[in-house]
Order: sequence, then C-alpha cells, then structure tokens
Amino acid sequence: MKASIYNTTTDTEHWAACHDCDLLLPIHDITESQVARCPRCNAVLYRHKKNSISKTLAFSLSALLFYIPANTLPILTLDIYGNTGRNTMLNGVYRLWEQGFWWMAFLVAVCSILMPLFELVLLLTISISIKRQRYTPVLPFTIKLQHLTSSWAMLEVYLLGIIVAIVKMSDLGNLVLGQALVCYLVLLAFTLCALQSYDRHYAWQATEFLRDKSQRNVNYEK
Repeated sequence: MKASIYNTTTDTEHWAACHDCDLLLPIHDITESQVARCPRCNAVLYRHKKNSISKTLAFSLSALLFYIPANTLPILTLDIYGNTGRNTMLNGVYRLWEQGFWWMAFLVAVCSILMPLFELVLLLTISISIKRQRYTPVLPFTIKLQHLTSSWAMLEVYLLGIIVAIVKMSDLGNLVLGQALVCYLVLLAFTLCALQSYDRHYAWQATEFLRDKSQRNVNYEK
C-alpha cells in the first residue's frame, strides 16, 4: 500500500530529501503494510519493518560470533605433491602485502575484514541503545556512520573471489575446503539478515523520542 507523503506542516525537522531525485518531502509515520514512495520518481523512501530492532540485534550478534573463526581458521587447504598450504583471510592480506600489492592488500583488509566488523558493531550498538531505551549523544552519530560505512562492507565480493579461487585451484592438487568457509557463509547470511531487518527510519524516530524523553527528564530534575 502506497502511503501519502504530503502534509501541511512547516516543521523543517520532519522533512527529508529523496535519495534518488532530491525532492524535499515531509516524513510521516506509516503502518506495517505501507510503503512511502517519492511522488516524482516513485523511489521507495522507507517501509515499516516489524520487530526491526530485535531482529537486527539478534542477527548482528549472531554474525559477530562467527566473525573470528571466519577470519582466523583455514578457509582452503591445498596439497600439491606433498606440499600443503593452508590459507586464511588474514594470511591472504599478508601475502598480498608481502608480494608488493600493498594497495590491493589494503582494499581487501578494509572492505572484507575491517568494515564488515565495524558495521556489525555499529548495528549492535544502535540496537542495544534503542532496545534499552537509553539515549546518548553518540547515538545519532552512530546511525549516520552506519549509513556511510554500509557501502564499504563487501563480504559477498570476497566470497565471489573465494569461489573463483576454488574453481581455478581445483585442478592443481588436492583441494580441501576448511571450516572457515562454512563460518564465512554463515557470517555473510547473518550480516545480510541484519541489514535487511534494520529500519533506519524507525531508528531515527526512536532516537528522537529518546532524546526528547531525556531532555524532559533533565528539565524535570532541575
């Protein structure tokens, strides 16, 4: 169901620009069955997601549990005429750096190791803060930072690289898939579920409510 996005309010704090055509539009509360769309380009502005915070908290925490084994355990083991080599995510970055491809090592480390961890920590921090009904001045900055870093986390791109490596190396020797590959797939699945469950519009609404509640409590105490 398409929600109406027009109103007569002049409150500039409740307006937002469409991310596709930059049309300035008022922000409305929508129900679970509604989707807010831009009237000019028909882009989806936001949609209500049921139990967004609880699901994001559960999925991001579950993903973090698989992060360390996915990056430290062997992901591939290749045996060529008795010479066995075990590769992990961190070893791959180190070998790129050792061979002089420092720029590629930097990109792999940032996009496939650091940024996914950073994004999961941000999602977990936002979810816990809203779930506990605790407002801190860092919360709005955390939501903005998650939005900026979301395009840099590229777990699925690195997974594609792993699949290509498996196909190319399968004829060279005895190739054994390690435990880290399973952990990496689970990590990717939980991360995608956390991102899909996360409702940025609701997070901003909850942050505004908690901020106003905190200010009222402070004024009352004074």
